[in-house]
Amino acid sequence: GPLVARVGMVGPTHLIGQFRSLASIAPGRVIAALGTGDAKSRDELEGYGLVFASAEQRRSEVELVARALKDEVPVWIGAGAQATNQMARDLDVVLNVWDIDADQLATRALDGPVTWAGPGREDVEGHLDELFAAGAQWAVFAPGVDVAALAHWRARGGC
Repeated sequence: GPLVARVGMVGPTHLIGQFRSLASIAPGRVIAALGTGDAKSRDELEGYGLVFASAEQRRSEVELVARALKDEVPVWIGAGAQATNQMARDLDVVLNVWDIDADQLATRALDGPVTWAGPGREDVEGHLDELFAAGAQWAVFAPGVDVAALAHWRARGGC
């Protein structure tokens, strides 16, 4: 599935049903990673004849989905606007950040659980060491990362 399921592509009730269906097929292997989308999403939504709702409406839909699922599967909410980040904290779910440095990640981790996603650096193992020292529970790399280096990091005792 997608790294993050954006609201607006399908209704919240349908999105909840999709995650519940996945969880029934693959118990223990589903993470409900949710996002509000942003201006970069507008063209795609409108291209399919869908409405690009206000930030408040999108945030409300993410909250609805997260509340429905958080006791069933792990929930990650894509970091962004302060109101979105605070919502994740208020719901006591994971904040999923995109391509921030380890110092910024450590600051976010002070307020609650965080995951990191983004492109990998050339020194994948050093990058992973920094991310996990900063508090990342997971690191999700964009395509093109050195998979052998990921495996080596894991084999040497990485998280």
